[in-house]
Amino acid sequence: MKIKKENLELENDVEYWKKKYKKLNTKFLVAMVIMLVLMTSILGMYAYAKYITSVYGGTSAYVAQWSVKVTMGNNGVDGEFTDGTTINMASTKVSNENVQTGKIAPGDKGQIILNIDARDCETAVAYVVTMNPSNLPTNMNFYSDAGYTVPITTENGIITIRGTMSLEERASIQPVVIYWDWPFSTGTTTEEKDANDLVDTTFMGQTLTANISATVSQVNGYGSGETLASIGSIGEYVNYDATSGSGAGRSITPSSSLTGSSTTTTFYSSDVTKWRIYSKNAETGEVTLIAADPTSKTLTLSNKTGWKNAVNVLNSIGDIYGHGNGATGGRSIQETDISSHSTYNPENYKNNQHQTNGTADNLGYYYYTGNSNRYETETYTSGTFIMDDNSEVTATAESPVTMRQTYYGYTGSSYIANPYYNLIFRQSTNSSAWKPNFWVAARYVYLRPSYCSFRVRVVSSGNVSNDGLYHSAGNVGRPSYAVVPMVTLQSNIQVSGMDANGVWLLDI
Repeated sequence: MKIKKENLELENDVEYWKKKYKKLNTKFLVAMVIMLVLMTSILGMYAYAKYITSVYGGTSAYVAQWSVKVTMGNNGVDGEFTDGTTINMASTKVSNENVQTGKIAPGDKGQIILNIDARDCETAVAYVVTMNPSNLPTNMNFYSDAGYTVPITTENGIITIRGTMSLEERASIQPVVIYWDWPFSTGTTTEEKDANDLVDTTFMGQTLTANISATVSQVNGYGSGETLASIGSIGEYVNYDATSGSGAGRSITPSSSLTGSSTTTTFYSSDVTKWRIYSKNAETGEVTLIAADPTSKTLTLSNKTGWKNAVNVLNSIGDIYGHGNGATGGRSIQETDISSHSTYNPENYKNNQHQTNGTADNLGYYYYTGNSNRYETETYTSGTFIMDDNSEVTATAESPVTMRQTYYGYTGSSYIANPYYNLIFRQSTNSSAWKPNFWVAARYVYLRPSYCSFRVRVVSSGNVSNDGLYHSAGNVGRPSYAVVPMVTLQSNIQVSGMDANGVWLLDI
């Protein structure tokens, strides 16, 4: 049985609004009021959840009571959702002495609190709270923690919070909190800030609408009966343990004969302890997890040997994390894991000149031609080259070698949206900080007029980039980066709910 709250409407009072512009280097600001009008639809207050007690000589059966209320509580004031309930968004903000009481303005932050009261319910419960922010200011951010550091996971643009309440937890009212902030300025350059200021003013005079819903349902006493693929959301944590089952004690030390480097590192299945949902398919039940952060240890790859074996070495490291209970295998993050969630298409740039006389941008293929012609290949008469089958060929004037450009690079924020942007680039504990640079299991060929560089994909400081191991003139690189394992779970693996920290508990 479900309880739904929907049609949350936000209206503005045009008496106060955000208006930012520059005039004589002075920025003027007018505050805004957002009203939340809640229209409720109570589908039912009771459901039936059976529990059966068996005794010798007969049986007796009882039907557990089901009664749940959802209220909104802000600043210590509770109010049960009823048709037409109006809630002032300003009442949810943290006090700001620079903004008039009862108003909300850029620079404000606050929290929306939904209290789930299942004290009269005799079963454990699961809840899903969703909110559609599509009609709110685009630079308004939503978080799951009081420190405003962990963005709330979105599914198709919908903010989603899931959780469970055990029999012990439902004995008290449980708050579900959506923390929000509205940055005073958005952007890194003056031009970006000015442009975003103008975007914000387009909301003036409009009626802003959003939908919020709270769905509360029974949790099966023998597990939720839900698969992780059907109920989990991208970015949510899962209590997968790479050291459980046959994963216990697993380790790998890639040899110098494979990495091309005299520096060796041993990776253990215990190196990664936190995992997040990276992809899922509700129809097939498939779920892939990503390490919440790269390994603290780094792998050094070098020379022709390292380039030839890079993909296999990285995947062999990832494999040691894929033998815990509930897993079917592990590997390294790959190029397709990133490109499948990116709008960047390198094929769109093949007919554009992105490298002329040493001047490059980072929007596409780099053609080091030294003139205005567009080339995807370069022909060399000297140097040693590695072919697709890992064979080596030496170029001469009599036997030239032609190589094809396969490298591209771009800035992640321009082409990848959340939740994947944060999953790929941002630290799990600090969404404002970059993840340590890490390898991606993909090789590339990078052309220059006089030589060809053999490189491996890396993610670095918000960019999809690369680093070189060897080039045809003989120079050798020795880059060292972290590894990001990916784990595939058993199809249709079920969960028994979430723990108090919002981590899905695998039913294994």
